[in-house]
Amino acid sequence: MMRKILLLAFALSLYALEFTISENGKSLGDNNTILIFGGMQGDEPGGFHAASLLISDYNITKGKIIVAPNLAFDSIIKRARGVKGDLNRKFAELDEKDPDYETIQRIKQLILLPEVGMVLNLHDGWGFYHPTFIDEMKNPKRWGNSSVIDTSIISAEKYQDLENIAQRTVEVLNSKLIDPKHKYFVKNTKTKEVEDTQMLKALTYFVISHNKAAFANEASKNLPVNLRAYYHLVAIENYLKTAGI
Repeated sequence: MMRKILLLAFALSLYALEFTISENGKSLGDNNTILIFGGMQGDEPGGFHAASLLISDYNITKGKIIVAPNLAFDSIIKRARGVKGDLNRKFAELDEKDPDYETIQRIKQLILLPEVGMVLNLHDGWGFYHPTFIDEMKNPKRWGNSSVIDTSIISAEKYQDLENIAQRTVEVLNSKLIDPKHKYFVKNTKTKEVEDTQMLKALTYFVISHNKAAFANEASKNLPVNLRAYYHLVAIENYLKTAGI
């Protein structure tokens, strides 16, 4: 039997940060709930539209997902990356006086729920990531259309092999491309190995530092929003399949 969708709203200044929890069916066991975030940056609509579609158009018949579709709601309203600073660079040390402090604490509480074993963060990035330089919009410095991991292997109870899981997701995405030019690749930032000062502050690194799997799916800002949402949903569906959801 389907279980009702619970809506939890937290008031933040003039706006609401909505953690929308979709809980359908029964948990498949410890550490097997997938947590999905959209709207980390307000100028990345592909991610928060895809997360919203998960709530409105999908029925989870086996297992459990938790979806927070619009993390930076005030930034989404203003179509800005972050009106109070980049929310995705506040997961390391953060002053209690920072205007996003309470928001970050609530996000961390969700991540640290014992039932959560995998976290997905949905982003839109410029250009198309490619492991070698092709041109200005397709090269290793771009983020669009990539499956991003911070490292290859983590110490976790489930989903330790991040690279293998991400590669399988990329293969599924590439089998369902609208155009061959949209090809996906795995982007391993090797955050700790190279001491990437920006990624060390990001949500996905916070997740893996607590021995849970984390993946960021990036869709290209060079694509229309409907295609970005489509690619996000294809990726999400494969991650859910990986978890038996």
